[in-house]
Amino acid sequence: YKMRKYIVFIALSPLLTQLSMLVEKKLTGNNYPFDWPQFRKDIIRAIRIATGNFVIEYLLVAVWFILALVIPYLSYATPVFMFCLGCYFYGFGMLDYVNERRRLNITESVKFVREHSGLAIGNGAIFSAMFIIPYDIGVIFAPVLAIVAATFAMHETVDLNKIEHAVK
Repeated sequence: YKMRKYIVFIALSPLLTQLSMLVEKKLTGNNYPFDWPQFRKDIIRAIRIATGNFVIEYLLVAVWFILALVIPYLSYATPVFMFCLGCYFYGFGMLDYVNERRRLNITESVKFVREHSGLAIGNGAIFSAMFIIPYDIGVIFAPVLAIVAATFAMHETVDLNKIEHAVK
């Protein structure tokens, strides 16, 4: 089930990159002229982020389950932990589309998302909740809604009008 969300992230990476830029342009007037080499780098970065987040999430899940075997009371918190952990990483992926336009490297993006973990979890929660909608309707709309929400939230958080390399 969780892998399905990461596959959606990776498969839709080119579309989500373009959609996030379009939303930012509507909000701020920022324009990023199309550049194949940069577009390719953006897609590779999105795939690296999604793959890295998937691996880290599952490592943390494994550690949690080992601890829950030793500390039985943790098993009661497992559903909440799993949901919040997933939401954080899904939200991270969505926020990173803007961080990459801000020219943050991956380490800087990780630091930013850690400092704004509530934003990541909130965005990821919307994304995750939409996957509950039957007939794969959520699979279609969740990434679109989440990337639009992430771009709006990032504008509120960092004022995207101040991106120096954007063309006005």
